[in-house]
Amino acid sequence: MTDGERIATAFILSLAVHWMAVEGLGCKEPNVQHVSSDEPVFGDDVSLPESGISLASPITFEQPASLLPQEAVSAEVSAAERKREALFAYLDQISTAIHARRKISGEWHRLVGNATLRLLIDRAGRFVAVDLIRQSGDEQLDSDALQAAHSASGFIRRPGILGSSPIQISVVVKYQFGL
Repeated sequence: MTDGERIATAFILSLAVHWMAVEGLGCKEPNVQHVSSDEPVFGDDVSLPESGISLASPITFEQPASLLPQEAVSAEVSAAERKREALFAYLDQISTAIHARRKISGEWHRLVGNATLRLLIDRAGRFVAVDLIRQSGDEQLDSDALQAAHSASGFIRRPGILGSSPIQISVVVKYQFGL
């Protein structure tokens, strides 16, 4: 199949899907009754005074009070986005602080492994609980990862936008020297 045939097939499929979607949503044309041209046809909302045609009040759409104005929705989305960005930046800072406190000496340059820690962070940024949830395969690396986390506790200030409730995260402390 050539590129032109692929494009034509995709176009035809797209038209078919759109047609089925429109038909499925009930977006059909209203039934139109045909009348003779000498009979005027008006709905119930039209009156014909002697001076001319008067139509009913225009149709208006009123937004329910439960829906928020666009500005409020936009503000909520941007606040949530700022909170999400602050959280990710904070988590990156924590990971960097822990990795900076690893002990690198002598024979450790030959060791490879990843230790996964679970941290419970209080409102001040201190790690109130540090648990090893996945071992690296080497006790020295596991011990060093725990020590690095304890020494990084409270070093990075927690952003106020994240609130005051404790945050529980997992951090992978990587030991892959010389790779």
